[in-house]
Amino acid sequence: MQISITEDEIKAIDFGLEQIREALEGSSDDDYKKCADEAINKLESITRKYHLAREKANELNEAKRYIRSRNGYMPPTKLDKMARLLVKKVKEHENGNTGEK
Repeated sequence: MQISITEDEIKAIDFGLEQIREALEGSSDDDYKKCADEAINKLESITRKYHLAREKANELNEAKRYIRSRNGYMPPTKLDKMARLLVKKVKEHENGNTGEK
């Protein structure tokens, strides 16, 4: 399943996390602390996924801009394919994997 989350919704989640953490500081109920910790972990997972997806989208958009600056107009499907390949090659190069044998 894929959903769309806005930057404002992520800020609301971050605010909620902060409120839960503050409430935990004054609590002595172990059951409440356990439930709150689970909620914190799940909300942090959502924000991590959002930031990773945003980073990936930014890399792809940057690659598309680079390709367009070099080649001019290109059909969107070909541009997407080339941009994904460029991002993949850059990541391989950064990790030291050149793919050569």
